[in-house]
Amino acid sequence: MPRPTVHEPHDPHHRTDPHHPRPTPSPTPPALATLFPGHDRTSTLVRRVDWAATPVGDPDGWPPELTAAVRTLLPATVPMLLCWGEDLVQLHNDAFRELCGPEDPDVMGRRAADACSPAWAALGARVRRVLAEGVAVHEDALPLVLDRHGRPEQVFWCCSVSPVRSAVGGVLGVLVVVTDVTALARERSRSAELEELVDEQGRHVTEAETRADHLAVALRSNRTIGMAVGVLMARRRLPAEAAFELLRRLSTTRNRKLRDLAETVVHTGDLPVLDDRPASRPR
Repeated sequence: MPRPTVHEPHDPHHRTDPHHPRPTPSPTPPALATLFPGHDRTSTLVRRVDWAATPVGDPDGWPPELTAAVRTLLPATVPMLLCWGEDLVQLHNDAFRELCGPEDPDVMGRRAADACSPAWAALGARVRRVLAEGVAVHEDALPLVLDRHGRPEQVFWCCSVSPVRSAVGGVLGVLVVVTDVTALARERSRSAELEELVDEQGRHVTEAETRADHLAVALRSNRTIGMAVGVLMARRRLPAEAAFELLRRLSTTRNRKLRDLAETVVHTGDLPVLDDRPASRPR
């Protein structure tokens, strides 16, 4: 489908060739100036679009719901995108344009899917669902990638996607209201990483405390175990908890009682050298 025609503004510094005079642009019709007021870049652009060549047609024939939506959309300081009709023709305000970064000015009045913008890649499925089902959807932190500063960057939008209804309740279009929550999403991500790190450190501390508790119980219950721990500390240059843990693990893997293994360590001066097969329990 051909793109809507955007009339170029008059350049007062352009030198006119007397043999090929430049046509004087026609003034904005009063109806368009009333419907599309404002002096920002997007308001100026929307007044220059040849709406008659777009799927929504000449503004003189627009339904009152579309006119009301546009009057709400354009002057709003909150980023808004309006997708109208089954073709989801795109209209947006200046705040939305600034949020998306540099874009093709011809996207105004075109089918949103034809514009192929990164924002539509993230929003398209949600907009189509709202148009089909008439049920609003919300995203707290929708991830998308935009080229706003000369390089791709991941951003996060809080989006409210709502149906625009006719007087009798039919869905005529979809209004998307956006807030950039990139800074908040990144801060939450950093907080989650920090909490995970603290939890991991806490697990290590808990494990160390558990090993120390096991050692204390063993030393109170059997003097030989304490002596074996002392032997392993001297022989293998280990702290007490590590020496006891080594003794306890070997007791488990070899199916030997801890005090019996401790007696062996005290008598031999080290852990026993055994083959890799666990000893069978006596019947």
